[in-house]
Amino acid sequence: MSFLFTTFSLVLGLYFLRGNIVLSIIISIAYLGFLLFRFGKKKFILFAAMFTIGVLFPRIPFPSQTGTYSGFVVEARTNYIIYQAGFERYYVASEANDFELGDYLVCEGDTSEIKFTTYESRFDFGEYLANKGVEKELKTSKIDRKFHSFIRTQQFKKNFLSKFDENAASLIGAFLFNEKDYSSQAVSYAKSVGVIYLLAMSGTYLHFLFASLAYLLALKFSKKTSQILPFLILLPFAFFSFTKVGTLRVYALYLLKYLNEFHFKKKRSHIELVSLLALIFIIIDYHLVYQEAFYIGFLLSLLSPIVQNSIKIFSKRKRRLLFMIFIRLFMVPIQVNSGILNLLSFISSFILVPYNFFFLLISMVSIVIPIYGLVNSVGSGLTWILEKMDLISIKLPFGNWGGYFGVIFYLVFFFGIFLLESGRVLSFKKSLIFLLIVLVISITPLQEPISNSVNFINVGQGDCILIKNRSHTVMIDTGGYKSFDMAEEALIPFMNKNKITHLDALITTHDDFDHSGAKDSLMQKFKVYNYLNKPEQFPYKVGDIELQNLNVFSGEDDNDKSLVLSMNFMKKKWLFMGDASTKVEKEIISAYNNIDCDILKIGHHGSNTSTCDEFIKATTPDEAIISVGAKNFYGHPTKEVLKILQQNNVKIRRTDEEGTISYFSLFA
Repeated sequence: MSFLFTTFSLVLGLYFLRGNIVLSIIISIAYLGFLLFRFGKKKFILFAAMFTIGVLFPRIPFPSQTGTYSGFVVEARTNYIIYQAGFERYYVASEANDFELGDYLVCEGDTSEIKFTTYESRFDFGEYLANKGVEKELKTSKIDRKFHSFIRTQQFKKNFLSKFDENAASLIGAFLFNEKDYSSQAVSYAKSVGVIYLLAMSGTYLHFLFASLAYLLALKFSKKTSQILPFLILLPFAFFSFTKVGTLRVYALYLLKYLNEFHFKKKRSHIELVSLLALIFIIIDYHLVYQEAFYIGFLLSLLSPIVQNSIKIFSKRKRRLLFMIFIRLFMVPIQVNSGILNLLSFISSFILVPYNFFFLLISMVSIVIPIYGLVNSVGSGLTWILEKMDLISIKLPFGNWGGYFGVIFYLVFFFGIFLLESGRVLSFKKSLIFLLIVLVISITPLQEPISNSVNFINVGQGDCILIKNRSHTVMIDTGGYKSFDMAEEALIPFMNKNKITHLDALITTHDDFDHSGAKDSLMQKFKVYNYLNKPEQFPYKVGDIELQNLNVFSGEDDNDKSLVLSMNFMKKKWLFMGDASTKVEKEIISAYNNIDCDILKIGHHGSNTSTCDEFIKATTPDEAIISVGAKNFYGHPTKEVLKILQQNNVKIRRTDEEGTISYFSLFA
């Protein structure tokens, strides 16, 4: 078990202080205390040293290049590359490029902070790059390719996928090339059902391929030959997804097992081999530990034999059932899709894995034999299955599983395995019951009778505010984006995570698309009781939420007609300005005696057409919220507005920097 705890100590060190500081310290102290108690001082020193290396190594200030950068392409996409120059990695935007993994480039340019517009609950490209060790963007003035890598897949992929219909091509792209097109029907359905992870060249499919080939070859060849031939036969197919961690893990583990069985003098257990391989991967690139594909793949590889060993006291039928339960329970926090767990995902693998395997197999065969029609037909069948699954799926609101809740779940999960392995079946049953109680609690809105919140939802360049008072909810504006459905992909997932099942009222301050673009979709796909957009519909009251409209002045400009809403809530005064201009601000100052507020939602995303100095002095906010998209076309927020806020000692909070900004309270 030394390899296992050596590797895990390093991983825990690499994760130290990446999330919740208190949680990191508690887990680390508990883990190190367990190691000292379990293994004694001698091995504890080794494990503690690995933990310390993990903590310190990412924080070592390595020298960086400037001006001219020389290095290799470590990831190539059609519109960007990730470029390793010295000890640092850079994001380089490059439209319609023909770069490939391993190309040696000399680039001239300057670096800048990576900043992309993010949206609540949607894929965060900046976070994706950070998890790969990319912290800066390299804006190049010149790129000189000094060496062409012999690996050239981009043009082959393009030509190969062009032979299939659009649907089959998207599926092949996901399975063989690790490129998911979320606009395609099949991928969209798989995401909705919560089985997107099954549309990939996963370890399950590869293990089955290796095992099937080894079984067939063993009928003709010796055991040693039948074990190495599948590796050699399937190796060319790794060429198409060799950048995928899961593919590399399976191929490397298969080779390691072969060497262990036929060439190593000292035989190692499966757990030792997996732990050793994980350690090798981390030494080559420690950023892998922050990527979901790495830790899920290796954890499942370790979990399977541990579970099988723990349940060996049961009958064969019970072992199969318990093994399935353990694996499914392990995947629950991972499968929670945008705050929703699809119950169908528990049984979907029994249907999809065999079908997906067949599709993957004929797709691989079509590389050498042109069976394109068959692939198209099977791809259409897979899409049909996913569509029907989406129609009959049962979705439970699981809320937000981050932080303490997920930690508690996995602590109980692994403690249950330990109890079972120790033969304490009764205690194991109790821990399983406790685990089920945790799951039930997670879908129960326990906080609803006592919790209140005001949330400035990150919708990029737009506005969206969600107010929750116990069981009552009001949304002000919806944001909007023409390239995707803001309601379906951002707003509804956010409400699912917070176990919000309806809106008492949806308010749009005015008709600009960045304030009301998602209105129709939201009202179609979510329960909305009232829609308000006119001054005469105010004041509006539901529960303890009471909204007054301060803009009763006529104006020709659409922004000047924007509702300006105020409320007293959670022992604070709130003022939401919509896109109201300085003209409206001055009229409000003149018309109202007391417009003091604690939290001010800045008008028009920080444009200099809003937020005059007189208005800030009159409202005296403690904090100002600017709802804005990163690097937006309009240059919001403007320097003038930021200067006015700073001169008045107002704390500035921005959704492009913080994401969704939330204020919570209980009872008040």
